[in-house]
This record gives sequence, C-alpha cells and structure tokens, in this order.
Amino acid sequence: MANASKSDSILQIKLQDIHAGVKHNFGTATIKDIPLLLAKATWQQSTKSSVYSANKMVTCKRGDDQINLNLEDASACIINGLSASAGDSFCPIYFANTPQLHIESHQCKCLKSTTVNQTTFNEERKKACDKDDIFILYTCWHSNVESLPPLSAIVDRDRWKLYFGPFVGKTFLLAENDKFNANDCKKSELTSIFGIGPKRADLLESMRSYDNLEDCIKKTGIS
Repeated sequence: MANASKSDSILQIKLQDIHAGVKHNFGTATIKDIPLLLAKATWQQSTKSSVYSANKMVTCKRGDDQINLNLEDASACIINGLSASAGDSFCPIYFANTPQLHIESHQCKCLKSTTVNQTTFNEERKKACDKDDIFILYTCWHSNVESLPPLSAIVDRDRWKLYFGPFVGKTFLLAENDKFNANDCKKSELTSIFGIGPKRADLLESMRSYDNLEDCIKKTGIS
C-alpha cells in the first residue's frame, strides 16, 4: 500500500509507491509530494537537471495561453516539444530533505518487435538524464534488462497492464491523502475514482480487506 508521510509539514512519498507496477531500482528513495499541473513545452527541452543550474524557466503552453514555468516550484509535469532527442516528458522534483532540484524523465519507445536490452536502456538513460536524476522507460514490447541503474525503472509489455490498468492502484495511492481509505471508504468515494464504476466498487467492498495493491488485484481480478 502506498504510504505518504509528513515531515516538517511537507508531504513525502516513496518513488516505488508512486510508480507501483514498474520494474525498478528506486530503493527507498523518497520525494516531496507536490501536486502537479500538466503543461506542454513550446520547444524541445533538455531533461537533464544540470542544464537548469542557472536558468530554471521553461516556456510552455496551457490551452491557448503561453506561460513561463519556474522548475524550482516543482509543480508541473511537462510534455516535451515535438521531436525531442530524449525525454518525452519530465517533472522537476525534490528528494526528501534535500534542497537540490532534480528531474524525473520519461522516455517512450514504441517498438513492435524489438526487445529493449541492457545496452539500449543504458543509452536511453544517458541521453535523457544525469546520474542522480530519475529515469523511466516505457515500451509496448518486451524487455531484457537485467541490471537497472540506480533511480531507474522500466514499464514493458509484461508490466503495462499492472502499471497503467490498475484503477485499484489509484485507490491505494489515495488511501493516505486524508480523503478515504480503500479498506473502509464508502461506495460513493470509490466510484469518484476514474475507472471505478458501481460494479467494481461493489466487488472492492465485498472482497475487503486488502494488505496491499497485489493482494487487492489477486482477490478482485481488477487490473
């Protein structure tokens, strides 16, 4: 179950809880949990944190408006400009208890028959981020990556459904946000989550209680 904790009034959450379902080497890395808005970069942007050591402003579009986002606020998930060489989207983040700005970079590989191997993964990570940044690679085909570098993760065909499909996972991610808990909340609260309708809510209620996300998927078959 995803557990968010408070330290000095700042909400913190583990990377492995935010990205439940990935194959990862996040360890116990914890970041400051700041609500994000979604924006689109006007031009191609680097997704390496070292590039923003001086100028942390990124010009983006939100609807018909053009805005300048300050990455120091760590308040946006940014879709990169078209044909960016690396990093299809990225989020500025802060690790818990450290003031230095880092980047979480997301790279998508639409492959229909090519398996992502160790060499390919390492090359994509090197292009997209610095050593101490976070990197997640998404591919719709299989992968054969035996050794993930620190702060790295991959979502391949075998984990696609677990990562993107588990609306139950969203329930657990909301379980500790002072709204409700998946094990004792009302049906109306469950159905307020996108993808959970009355039938799924009834099933979730009937199979309580759950120890964690995997236990919930096993009991309900929802994924």
